[in-house]
Amino acid sequence: MDEDIGTQILDGATTGPYDRHVQRFLVLGDRLVLAGLLLVLALGFFIALEVVGGFRSVDRAPLLYLFSALTGGNFTLITIIVSINQLVVSRQLSTPGELRTQIAETNEYRESVIESLPEDDVAPVTPTEFLHLLLRATRESLGRLEHESAAIDDEDAGELVAELVEDLTGHIDYVDELLQESNSGIFSALSATLTTNYSQHIYRARELQHQHADELTEAQDDALDQLVVLLQQIDVARQYLKTLYMQDELSQLSRRLLFVGVPAVFVSIVMLKLFAASSGMLFSTGILTVVTDLSVTVALAPLAVVFSFVLRIAAVARRTVAVTPFTTASQEL
Repeated sequence: MDEDIGTQILDGATTGPYDRHVQRFLVLGDRLVLAGLLLVLALGFFIALEVVGGFRSVDRAPLLYLFSALTGGNFTLITIIVSINQLVVSRQLSTPGELRTQIAETNEYRESVIESLPEDDVAPVTPTEFLHLLLRATRESLGRLEHESAAIDDEDAGELVAELVEDLTGHIDYVDELLQESNSGIFSALSATLTTNYSQHIYRARELQHQHADELTEAQDDALDQLVVLLQQIDVARQYLKTLYMQDELSQLSRRLLFVGVPAVFVSIVMLKLFAASSGMLFSTGILTVVTDLSVTVALAPLAVVFSFVLRIAAVARRTVAVTPFTTASQEL
């Protein structure tokens, strides 16, 4: 379901210099499946080199150096990733006072969201439902602004309001529909907002208030203010979801890296001992070539796992790097 939602999001987004297929590769899909695909491609490449190029693994000395480097590299890689995860975990360790402050600030944000809604409501606890509530309130605010814009006498101001309402309404409805189709997971909610960048819309609303202050009534000005507040609340929710997602993703990366890293190091050490303990050929040339290719592929598994996870983490960070009201070129793609 997440992959289908993300595919629709990226299909509906402006690609800029990046192709949609590249974006899908960066963001969507199961990370372990992607890592497995990379390893299959690596194994196929090794086999193709030997079949087409005629290479054979017959000299033990280069193989010793190769598996020695892979063993040391995997130890370093696992240590670095686990250390990063420890830093992330350390942020979750707090004193009772710090926890109370964090809870109070979170509740303050939830209350401010409720106050900004047109109707009294209770903020849901799941990410998708909470965002759905904000988007629904924003859609209702746009409806009121559209209704109020009918009373604007100035033609230019009326056209600007109509364009703002039309652009935002289409996008809000699109993202809200995707949220309704997703599950309650953190990445499901976050992925549905990766193409939401309301800085330009907030700027257009403020510019409209500034340049046409004399033409706008108090009700119209209040409607624009409420719209800006709701858009800012959505961005706060998105940034908070990104924080939760990063912590969850890095913890999963560390756990899965250990699951694949330990067998990879074990295989590399076994191959080192086999080559170091024997003065002659352990296997025939054909069997040695197959064993070497499989062992190298297994030894590369930690790198493939890190590669697949970091790709998505970097893509999410790039799409959410700036906080409203600022924006960057990468968020405008």
